[in-house]
Amino acid sequence: MATPENMELLKQILAQLDKIPEQVMIETLIVEATLDNSSKFGVEWKYASGNPLKSGSGTGTSEGNFGLGNASPALQGFRYTLTGGDLTGFINMLQTDKKFQVLSTPRIFTSNNVEAQINISQSIPYVLSTREDANGNLTFNYAFQDVGIVLTVTPRITANGYVTMDVNQTANDLQGFTDFNAPIVNQRQADTTVSVRDGETIILGGIIRNNVTSTVKKVPLLGDIPILGNLFRSTDKSNVKTELLVFLTPRIVKDPEEARKLREDELKRLSKPTQKALEPELRRGYDPDKDKKHSNPPDTTGKGGGGN
Repeated sequence: MATPENMELLKQILAQLDKIPEQVMIETLIVEATLDNSSKFGVEWKYASGNPLKSGSGTGTSEGNFGLGNASPALQGFRYTLTGGDLTGFINMLQTDKKFQVLSTPRIFTSNNVEAQINISQSIPYVLSTREDANGNLTFNYAFQDVGIVLTVTPRITANGYVTMDVNQTANDLQGFTDFNAPIVNQRQADTTVSVRDGETIILGGIIRNNVTSTVKKVPLLGDIPILGNLFRSTDKSNVKTELLVFLTPRIVKDPEEARKLREDELKRLSKPTQKALEPELRRGYDPDKDKKHSNPPDTTGKGGGGN
């Protein structure tokens, strides 16, 4: 109830309140590529001769040993062993190329100015402390660490079509455990506030790292001789290149029609078997007449016939 003077003002206020708040679909694209190239080449030999001083007795042995032939486990790649008379030789050659790529596309749907989180990770247990009682029984105290993809975002939609977002993006992966059962985790995290226009893509962060390692074992002086020096040295080279980029794209959803179009676009990205399995469920849950009714603007004339 209100006075006639305030009636029009109250209608305008109710018209603004009786609206579905704007929502945002936030897409994140995480691209990581690792290129690992390594090459190994080594030659070992051993020459044993009898009576080297021509005195009727004694033996002489010379060799180039880099631990290749007796390595445990045995070296992979091309191996050739030559044994004949007083000479023994061993050659090992191996080149390895590894390509590893991770492409993650977490998406999250939330309302304006509401924090949302998507967590696609695994809880890894590790020992915090150990206690031994008088009988020698051990009691372990565990903690857990999330390893995977975690996206936390709070979007704020502005009137000029921009979206300002408080973003915390984590993409970790487990590398293994130490001798005392502590997890070794590769950490990648971006914590920032950005503004971007609706539908445009920005780069949250990126890193390109290149590690080159070269190990040469050789006999002094002899290992430096061109070409012939390969008989007196062992070479191990590795080149590891890692690239990581994180992209972010917000899409504002203002009404049911835009939400429906966004849903259809997302369904097109799924595989054909998944689309076929979801089709009956989506048909059952979708009522176009109901969507049309709720998409009508609220009635502000006082005559009825609209609103939610």
